[in-house]
Amino acid sequence: MRLFIIIILALPVSAADFGIRYLSTYIKDSGKIEVPSSLGFGATAEVIWSRNLSTQLAGTFVQPAAILTSSNTDLGTIDMDVVSLVMRYRARDGSRFSPFAGAGAAVVFLGDLDDRFGNDIEAELETQTSLVVEAGVRSRISPRLTLEAAAMYLPLEPEVRVRRNEGSAAIPPVITLNPIVVSIGISRRF
Repeated sequence: MRLFIIIILALPVSAADFGIRYLSTYIKDSGKIEVPSSLGFGATAEVIWSRNLSTQLAGTFVQPAAILTSSNTDLGTIDMDVVSLVMRYRARDGSRFSPFAGAGAAVVFLGDLDDRFGNDIEAELETQTSLVVEAGVRSRISPRLTLEAAAMYLPLEPEVRVRRNEGSAAIPPVITLNPIVVSIGISRRF
């Protein structure tokens, strides 16, 4: 990680982009806790180091619902706040369409599970760090505005710490989320 930071600090900055995203999250079937797809938003800051390399810092915010499948209990929403730092390689930068791919790391802050229509279940999900891979395409609208469509994948298996389970529901000790975040956004270059 230190080597990654040293390399980033050694590169000269060419430009910077700031943007916003509208996104949808698709979560793999987690077994005992069903987490349907959800919509959210995000904000990005990207530093362009050279014609093909950039680093993007992104914050995405999603609130998917959580349902305990064994008893069909609504557990409210899982507040999923993802802060990611991704190094991107951009092919054909400067052309009208520029595909990109990247990899990096993310910190994922997850909210609590709470029985919405009773006080039987309370559990918290641990904060996770994860690897991130992404791919997408950028389309230049004008010299300073860019439209971007991207897909990001982060493997997540947070532990569930049960604080209260009065109904003795079968709450798993770990849930598998593995979200794929599909986003569309616009950014402005400065």
